[in-house]
Amino acid sequence: MTKLHPARLAWPHWRANDGYSHSVNRPCTQEVAVTPVHFPGERTAKRQRAAFALLVLGCLSSAGGSAAQTVHLKLDAGQHAEARYYPGRGDRPAVMLVHDFLATAEGTLTDALARRLARDGVALLVPTLSLGVLGRRAPLACEAVHLHVFEQDIAELRRWVEWLLGKGRTRIVLVGQRFGGWQALALAQRLLSPALQAVIMISPRRPGQAQDLAALRTAAAQGKRELVQRPLLSCQRFVGPADSIYSYASWDAARMLDALSAAPIAVRAIVGGRDTSLNAAWRQRLGDAGALVQLVPDAVDFRDPRHLGALLELIVASLMIEG
Repeated sequence: MTKLHPARLAWPHWRANDGYSHSVNRPCTQEVAVTPVHFPGERTAKRQRAAFALLVLGCLSSAGGSAAQTVHLKLDAGQHAEARYYPGRGDRPAVMLVHDFLATAEGTLTDALARRLARDGVALLVPTLSLGVLGRRAPLACEAVHLHVFEQDIAELRRWVEWLLGKGRTRIVLVGQRFGGWQALALAQRLLSPALQAVIMISPRRPGQAQDLAALRTAAAQGKRELVQRPLLSCQRFVGPADSIYSYASWDAARMLDALSAAPIAVRAIVGGRDTSLNAAWRQRLGDAGALVQLVPDAVDFRDPRHLGALLELIVASLMIEG
């Protein structure tokens, strides 16, 4: 039976509802318990969020936000990709944020998380996957012609992790939104680096059943380049050759859960209780496969500012544990 874990934060000691205690070495001597997911009432919720905000301001040495640096990564065939880098402060693990399918680092939730974490002094890298587009900065339309494949995305993310390692970041937590969470998990499996501490998946939704998956696999193996259209992830009409569509469509529910079961590092899944694409049955399967499932009851996809604070609290708590 899966256990849903509402986070309980006590500084400098954090106790999760998984039966384990996690000591955190922090100079702050305050001890405030915050339960960000099961609020008994709106007034209590506001007091708890305010208490946590004061705690963060007092204990994370947030003496001003970290300025973003724009960095570029040279890829093959004359391509390059772009990312925002916040150097951060202190010795906590660095974070690499992985955006959702076809999105960018400027997406609503990704950008909001980046700014909030950077303001709290967290070192983080926020890349935009190139998806075969030179210096891409805008989301790609589903109906555009897509030639990129899943493995190219993972190879690009790997290059960004190597860039972080080159900056002296020896502890890294991957945080991925929706499909970006599964790509972060795939990266952790392929890289197998001791620097990777954990994967945090935000709203890791179950994909729909792909159409004609066997036919796509055959066409991809035969190298057919004709453009086809299929529903794919968040797209009703995704346009591309068979190899592009198959590379993503093959990440069906069974493959996702297998990858989760074989994860080489800790995986946390933060889900909204009102997200209909993440129903109780899917949360159960995520937990059974090994994820620590943390539920925010009233949230949908966390783009609502009222729920962004709870999401941030869970991520910060995870960084404290991994740190």
